[in-house]
Amino acid sequence: MMNPVMRIAEYMNRVCDEYLAPSSPDTSLSRCHLATTYWLNGKPNEAIALLEKYVPLLVNAFPESNADVLAAQDNLAFMYANIGRKKEAEKLFRSTLAKYYKYNLLDQPNALQCIGNLVQILVESDRRQEGIDMLREAIVRAKKKLGPTHTVTLRLLQNLGEHLTDPSEALEALNLSHTAYDGSMSRYGKDHPEVVVFRNSVSANLMLLKKWGDVIPLLEQSESDGIRLNADKTDQARNVRSALINAYLQTERYTGVERIARKALLPEFKDFAGISPQRAKVVLAMALVRQNRPNDANEVIADLKLTPEFQALSPTCLAVLQGLEGEIAFTAGDYEKATDLLSSSWEKLSTAEPMEIYSQVPRSLAIALTKLYEQKQDETNRMQWLEKAKSLRYEGK
Repeated sequence: MMNPVMRIAEYMNRVCDEYLAPSSPDTSLSRCHLATTYWLNGKPNEAIALLEKYVPLLVNAFPESNADVLAAQDNLAFMYANIGRKKEAEKLFRSTLAKYYKYNLLDQPNALQCIGNLVQILVESDRRQEGIDMLREAIVRAKKKLGPTHTVTLRLLQNLGEHLTDPSEALEALNLSHTAYDGSMSRYGKDHPEVVVFRNSVSANLMLLKKWGDVIPLLEQSESDGIRLNADKTDQARNVRSALINAYLQTERYTGVERIARKALLPEFKDFAGISPQRAKVVLAMALVRQNRPNDANEVIADLKLTPEFQALSPTCLAVLQGLEGEIAFTAGDYEKATDLLSSSWEKLSTAEPMEIYSQVPRSLAIALTKLYEQKQDETNRMQWLEKAKSLRYEGK
């Protein structure tokens, strides 16, 4: 069923066909507006086809400084960029910006937004410094002409924060994202959907700085807002859940890990879980083991092993799973089995491709092996594993 916006757009399209000449500038303008509606409703091919046909007609019908002409060119360049036609996009962005410069229109919101779009292409094509310099200049203009809480100003601040990816720039990036987030709260109010987008930029920068305790409340608020706004099955919600799992694991908040992992296994969240069902079961088993629920963990592992996808798990996931089985065997008092499984898991994880989501696992293995050799009254090996555990921030004895 066609949504109301598309119905209105299609109706206006028919009105143009009936009452306006094909060569009329109003027809071209209407088609360009329809292209935007197509794009926003998941019809990129139709949108681009309309703009490619009607933008040249607009250029011929109006002065090149006309706001509608410039906006249509910018929209077409934006669409090109988003479908991978980067060279065409950059060429069109630059020609559009040249007209903003020529007619002293660079302080207009559309012009500043065009700069932001061009910068994205520059950053993605290894011309980051050129893009950042351009973005800094645009932010100065935006703050002066539009104000610190204008939508375009906030977007440019957010973009700069996202593009400052060098470790030496991490604190500046965090401050920029915080400024944009605080500005969005002031402009829109805390319950507006746009605020979630700016909050997630702050979260991303906090995660880069490994400030897990600070990021969790923000991510939990974004998750809650996604549910409240009926946007729980979107790419943004999926990214929030993925980040939450990581943050919960890093801070050993295993009840939170269990909650997200179980949600990821619900059929309705298959495409928006933030983690694959197979990896969700590995993470769920880990959360259950850490909560001293070995029987529940065993059920999850047994169920996972029955699925066809089990053999397709990455070496890292399989090694983590083996370590969990070793911890379960240790809890059950089967020390020989535990020794074999834990030692094998440690060896595999030391050579496997690193995955941040499992970065705390080696420490858990070292702790388990320390306690295991203590039970076996093997002081030499106990001390060896205790030193390894301490090197991984373990504070026990």
